[in-house]
Amino acid sequence: MRRALPVVVSLLAVLAACEDLDSFTTKEGQIYRGEVVDAAIVRKGFEAGDRLEMSFDVTLVEDGPGTITTYPQEEEGAPTLFHHAPLVPISSLSNDQLGGFDFPSGRLRNYMFFSAASGIYEGEMALVVVSLLSDGHVEVRIIMGAQDLYGIFTLQKTTL
Repeated sequence: MRRALPVVVSLLAVLAACEDLDSFTTKEGQIYRGEVVDAAIVRKGFEAGDRLEMSFDVTLVEDGPGTITTYPQEEEGAPTLFHHAPLVPISSLSNDQLGGFDFPSGRLRNYMFFSAASGIYEGEMALVVVSLLSDGHVEVRIIMGAQDLYGIFTLQKTTL
């Protein structure tokens, strides 16, 4: 029994450290919604007030967990850069150190996907980084280097 105690304590510590990420999944009638960060230094190709909506299922991160749609702030019905664009997993990341990358400051888990742009960027693929935050919010970075498109969106789950 004395030998088993350290093993049991270690196992319990590991289990306690595991994060339950299921709460980040959007259910029917829910969506993540938020605006681009309004700092020109981390915003290129997006205007202040541009919005992003994302559906997300954490159990499907390796199969296609959801979609993103952007909305320009200036006028209703204006063309979007992403319109229900699927988040496409990068399968090779599951076997690469980069797949487990981490940012500091309350991020529980980070994921990288590709997503096809529409509108003026039709046919281009963007890198989309999704960070699940310890406060329940989600941070999404959209990066498309050749077009100099970069934006950080802070999202919260809302009911439609």
